[in-house]
Amino acid sequence: MNLYLDATLAAHRRGRFLIGLLDACALDDNGTRPHSGFIMMTGKEFQSLEPSQQSDWWLWCTLPGRVLLLLPPFRSGSVYHELDWTIKLSDGIADTEQPGIAQTVAFEVDQEVVATQGVSDRGAGHRWDDQRLNTRYFKAHSASGVFAVTCLPLWSIGLMDQPEAVASWLDVLDRVAGQAEELSDSYLNENVPHADLEPTDYTVMVCLYGWQLIAESALLEHLAQQTIPLVSLSQSEVSEGMSRLISNDFLTDAGLTESGLAALQASPYWDYALQLKEQSV
Repeated sequence: MNLYLDATLAAHRRGRFLIGLLDACALDDNGTRPHSGFIMMTGKEFQSLEPSQQSDWWLWCTLPGRVLLLLPPFRSGSVYHELDWTIKLSDGIADTEQPGIAQTVAFEVDQEVVATQGVSDRGAGHRWDDQRLNTRYFKAHSASGVFAVTCLPLWSIGLMDQPEAVASWLDVLDRVAGQAEELSDSYLNENVPHADLEPTDYTVMVCLYGWQLIAESALLEHLAQQTIPLVSLSQSEVSEGMSRLISNDFLTDAGLTESGLAALQASPYWDYALQLKEQSV
């Protein structure tokens, strides 16, 4: 299990504690994400991101071998607009008779998760004895990664002498995420995304290729009709993105051009496009 902390958390004393406890690595400030792995960041950090940035994280989690775990603190309210998860102050005292890290830090927990979508593994200590949730994860389908939240302070000093227990708790989510596909040497040497495009423009190309669409209206309709919301794009992101793709000769009335397809294949988003196409067959 390869553990990472986003740059903001890694720079905080809580992050430094986790790095020492779990031998985790800090991500670069430029926001580059690994091909696979287990990434942790605070709920407040994620909640403060722009919707398009949140969607990029959500899209990253759609491939196997990837986990994004949000840690406390959180803002009260919605976690992510595609899920019905909300964070609220605890109604009662957190308690569990089940041995584990949840029992160790229960007295420090003052928030809880309210959700119907997703799963909470009681055996892993994701629920308190009164059934209130301290942890929730969402796996879109059998071949996807995991998006998760926990109200357990994994950086608690009470866990300082329990690195194996914390790693074991994280491993439950890591195993749910499955195994990542291996990257070829040619993939590792591919070009970076085209400088004239926004990250959301690549998401547009992912959707056009994965769902085999051409028209803007068809893409917007498909986005609105998703049963499980794997991709989130606003109307303006779709419209402006397609305009930039056309300006760069990546898109025509016939669909993605050869250069557009080549740019997508040479980007970190190509795996997403293949995965989306497989799911739509």
